[in-house]
Amino acid sequence: ASDELKADKEVVMAAVQENGGALESASDELKADKEVVMVAVKNDGDALQYAYHKLRTDPEILALIDD
Repeated sequence: ASDELKADKEVVMAAVQENGGALESASDELKADKEVVMVAVKNDGDALQYAYHKLRTDPEILALIDD
């Protein structure tokens, strides 16, 4: 995807709702967007590895990951 699409929150939100791993391709800004990361992680807990490092320990986000 183009850099423009990778930075478009609407496009990225739609992508991570279908496939949390799509977070890997998102812009750095959106990897740091808590709303985007929460949707991605809710879809696929493994998506957490692509999130901005400070969000990787966020209790709200971690609570979305199935044990």
